[in-house]
Amino acid sequence: PSTKFIMSIGGWTAGSGVFSQIAANQNSRSNFARGVLDILNKHGFDGFDFDWEYPNQREGSNANDKGNFILLLKELRNALGSGKLLTVAVGSVEFSASLSYDIPSVASIVDFINLMTYDLHGSWDGKTGINAPLYALPGDNQMLSVDAAVKYWLKNGCPSNKLVVGLPLYGRSFTLNDANNNGVNAPASVGQVIN
Repeated sequence: PSTKFIMSIGGWTAGSGVFSQIAANQNSRSNFARGVLDILNKHGFDGFDFDWEYPNQREGSNANDKGNFILLLKELRNALGSGKLLTVAVGSVEFSASLSYDIPSVASIVDFINLMTYDLHGSWDGKTGINAPLYALPGDNQMLSVDAAVKYWLKNGCPSNKLVVGLPLYGRSFTLNDANNNGVNAPASVGQVIN
């Protein structure tokens, strides 16, 4: 009976442009928030998770996204009231999060912040890597670890009781450039997600 069901909108494939447009206009923000509440009530959801990947960073984004994201969250909070949960899924790593989020403001509005501490390495690196390393390996970018991401968010104003650390329940495969060189950081090309 205490289980909560939350509807989520967004994700990587949703892009950023449509959310950037919604967030940039008061009427659009208000209409979006009312629409979310209508769907939650119609289907009996207990809350809403907003997964905008990523304000101010991807194609279709604009320089005002960081502030407009806060305005949109306020509009959602106002529409949902205290009876419905409001959570966000956010980019975890400092060099990305610093461009997208006013962390204290986000934390003051939402119930939980779902930290995407995964996909820290993949085929885009051109070498094998650990998807969600707890600590960065020597020689790796030291920001690319669960530990570094959590510390960044805590240091920059996210209360620990609102932070939810996301862990991947999948693996990644790599096509090695040389089968005899097969450890972590081995040169590799194409990879895929393995569920």
